[in-house]
Amino acid sequence: MPPRLTVSLLMSEGVQGAWVHCLDGRCRNYAYLTWRRMRVGPGDQMEDLVYRHKLRCSVCGGREVAIRPYWTRPPRP
Repeated sequence: MPPRLTVSLLMSEGVQGAWVHCLDGRCRNYAYLTWRRMRVGPGDQMEDLVYRHKLRCSVCGGREVAIRPYWTRPPRP
């Protein structure tokens, strides 16, 4: 069984945040969020972030979201 994907593992690889995608078929909004903005700790696991941190879409308010690590540099503000 592969190791669980944790925030600390991603941070050690240089990943500074994640894309959060709305799964609503009509909305499909997405946003880049840093780990700090999501208020996650190094021991948090990627699978649990959606449920424990109660993420929701900023456009439609939907709670069905997916989180994908952003493996390259974050976008400039």
